[in-house]
Amino acid sequence: MSPIANAALAAKIVRCAIYTRKSTEEGLEKEFNSLDAQRATAEAYIASQQQEGWRCLPATLASLGHVSRARVSQILSLVQLAPDIQETLLFLAPTERGRDPIRLRQLQALAALPDWRHQRRRWQELRTSTGPGTARPPVGE
Repeated sequence: MSPIANAALAAKIVRCAIYTRKSTEEGLEKEFNSLDAQRATAEAYIASQQQEGWRCLPATLASLGHVSRARVSQILSLVQLAPDIQETLLFLAPTERGRDPIRLRQLQALAALPDWRHQRRRWQELRTSTGPGTARPPVGE
């Protein structure tokens, strides 16, 4: 996606909340009940409108993951990163000791750049400044 398209999409985000209800408690004991079905249907519809800027609010993810909504929002902001940067992050070796060489705050600043070319340049600078620890192969290789 071009930088202009990225900026245009960011300008027209539609935050969506999902409300489900059931008039009786019948069937709520099931592992997947009608409330779950309603939520899944609504989430699928919101996902189908993603190109229009629709985004589901992170409250459910937060409760399922036992984290705050703010933390989910912070993590979800990382989807603005260029796909190759996302992939690199997914396959970074786990930190064995100490602190991770790359911090969430650094990644958020990177994700805030609308142009992926700028993101890639800053990503290379970040990886260079954090040293070889960010580029080490996974344990066992």
